[in-house]
Amino acid sequence: SLEKESGPRIVCQRRNISIITRRVRTLLIFFEDLTTHHFLSSSSSSSTPDPLPPSALLSFGELHVVLQGIKLMLDDCVDCSRMWLLAEHRKLSESFHLLTQEMATALDVLPLPLLNVSGEVREQVELIRKQARRAKVHIDPKETELLAQVQYLMKQIERREVPEVKELVRVFMGLKLHSGMD
Repeated sequence: SLEKESGPRIVCQRRNISIITRRVRTLLIFFEDLTTHHFLSSSSSSSTPDPLPPSALLSFGELHVVLQGIKLMLDDCVDCSRMWLLAEHRKLSESFHLLTQEMATALDVLPLPLLNVSGEVREQVELIRKQARRAKVHIDPKETELLAQVQYLMKQIERREVPEVKELVRVFMGLKLHSGMD
């Protein structure tokens, strides 16, 4: 879960996180369907399922690496400092895009017609592949603006100027800093 007991902590990368977690959830449905249809139902009289095609195994290995990268990115977005996330928002957006492209590449190799999955799941995986292939880097303009506000306030403080309270409140609210604990 991306939310803590005290509520959502995600300040940056909301859209990127939403899109990539939706893709991962669909892949989870794909893997569950594959397990149900391929491994639990035996199409032949033998008790062992037919072996998976080598290209499927290659794709699964690549997807495993991509999913590990996604998990690390999501963990960073939950556990890292909000200021660090904001300062690195462009780099994080590019990393999410790279993971999306790697996902598309792994799905390009996946021989969906040779796998025993439902037609609906097959269509969903194909849709993910197409969307991931067409995806562009998304840098949230609100994050860019918030970073500029933070940098401006920091420069004011460095010049020993007192920032306006309204500006500080706006930045704190943008960073979801509502208390000293935050």
